Amino acid sequence: YYTRARAYVARGNLDGGEADAKKAVEVSPDSAWAWIYLGRLHLAMRKPEDALREMDAALAIDPDTIVVRGPRSVALAMLGRDEEALDEADRALEGSSELYQPFAGRGLAHMHQGRIEEALADFAAFESAAEKADLLSKLVAGWKQEALQRER
Repeated sequence: YYTRARAYVARGNLDGGEADAKKAVEVSPDSAWAWIYLGRLHLAMRKPEDALREMDAALAIDPDTIVVRGPRSVALAMLGRDEEALDEADRALEGSSELYQPFAGRGLAHMHQGRIEEALADFAAFESAAEKADLLSKLVAGWKQEALQRER
C-alpha cells in the first residue's frame, strides 16, 4: 500500500495516496515509517491536527527516529504552536545536519512571530536542500510569498 500511495502522490492524487497510506498504517500499525508518511501527506493536504497525531504515533513506536522531528515541527507551526515548533526543529537539526524539513517548520514559526528575515532564510535553506517533489515544497513556496509580502 505504501508504494501505491507514493505512486498516487507522484501523479498529484493526494486523496488516492491518503487512502493507501491509511491502509499501510492499518496493515503495519507498528511501522513508524507508515505513520510518518501518512503524517507528511496530511501536512501537504493542510491537515496539521491529523499530521501531528500521526507523527506522535511514529514517535511512540520509535522515540529515536529523528526524521519525524522535521515534519512534526511543521505541524506544530501550522497549528500556531510556534515555540514548540522551533524547539522541535532545533532538536531535528541537532540530530542530523542533512535534514531540510525542519527549516519549513522554523520558517513558518518565525513568520508567525514577525521575524521575517529569519523566516526567509529558513525557507531558502529548505528550498536549497529539498527534493523538488517533496510534499512540503508547495506549502513552503506559498509561505515564502506571504513572508515576502509582509516584508514590504
